[in-house]
Amino acid sequence: MDKGSVLRVIEVTAHVRVGTSEIICEYQGMTEPNHMCQAPKPLQSGDLVTVKNVAPTSVLVTGPCGCDFLLWGRLSVGTAGEDTHTLDDVTVATTWDGLLDLVRQWMIVRFALNTDRDLWAWMFVIGSAAHLEYLAVAVLWVADQKPTSFNEYQPKKTLGQAARLVRNRDLLDPATVETLEKVAELRNSVAHRGATYGVPFREGDPSRGEYKGRHIFTDPEGLKQLIDDVDAATQVMGEWLRKAGLGTNAGTPA
Repeated sequence: MDKGSVLRVIEVTAHVRVGTSEIICEYQGMTEPNHMCQAPKPLQSGDLVTVKNVAPTSVLVTGPCGCDFLLWGRLSVGTAGEDTHTLDDVTVATTWDGLLDLVRQWMIVRFALNTDRDLWAWMFVIGSAAHLEYLAVAVLWVADQKPTSFNEYQPKKTLGQAARLVRNRDLLDPATVETLEKVAELRNSVAHRGATYGVPFREGDPSRGEYKGRHIFTDPEGLKQLIDDVDAATQVMGEWLRKAGLGTNAGTPA
């Protein structure tokens, strides 16, 4: 089974079986995509799918509607017309490819991050929020005259809490503070409670994954705005810290 191969869906029940005239694979389950197509359609027996990516225990396929489905937890593989055999789980779980595939499966199944776009957008939200939080706390630390070492500076603040303190003390310009606050809201919407499954989906919570009125998982302009704002806020805080006499390395407190 290679990238670009066309498979026929044989069965979609408790497990999913797909194959060609030569090989049949059985998978533990299948994720529902964050449908971007005009006519969302679940996979069913008889459908033809195209292999988009192959990993040791999973395969990403594009369905008839044009959206991607992850078939995860491969249970068995065999030649058409013969009995299938189970995978060597020990071998799979002790190779880097196998382990990273298991991590990828875990993220997709728990958070519905079906595509690389979903996964990387989510990772950028989490990473950028952590970076801005670090810089915002550094600004507060310097404004407080560095009462302790930075690592011991208390109380530690979340990004939202730090942004409120920065705003109340008028330490940064309003646009930068707004970015801190909006990124904090975005991070919370994709990292807590209801977002523990279906991060890219808005059903039941339209604010999930939204930044300044745009849904970053489906609106490229929204993601671009987020990236630009994060870069601008990083530059502003890095310059503030440099002017305050705190050395920085690419915008990060030394």
